[in-house]
Amino acid sequence: MNGDDRKKTYWFEPHITGFGWGLPRCWQGWIVFWIYMTLALGSIPLFFITGSVWVLFGNIALWTTVMAVICWRKGPPIRTEVSEEAFQSLREAAKRGEELIKAKKTHVKKTEPAKQGH
Repeated sequence: MNGDDRKKTYWFEPHITGFGWGLPRCWQGWIVFWIYMTLALGSIPLFFITGSVWVLFGNIALWTTVMAVICWRKGPPIRTEVSEEAFQSLREAAKRGEELIKAKKTHVKKTEPAKQGH
């Protein structure tokens, strides 16, 4: 059995919408994730040692870039299209939002006191 016969196991979940990857899906991904979190959050003392926020941001940017490269290589390919499921979910959310806005406007109109003129 050669490498082409095996199903490729991704370390990270794909995003349904947007750009990037989700949470890890296997132990290798979780190890990478926790190492990244440790290094990124471990960079905070650099701010207190150096007094420079730019050193802190630069260090976090470095570890985030390394994490993104690992996700790129070990995660599913980036999709540029949005799935029909995602569109349906967005449509439903928009519909609920419109209903809430209408209900709020109706409630405000009913509870507004009558204006009295002088």
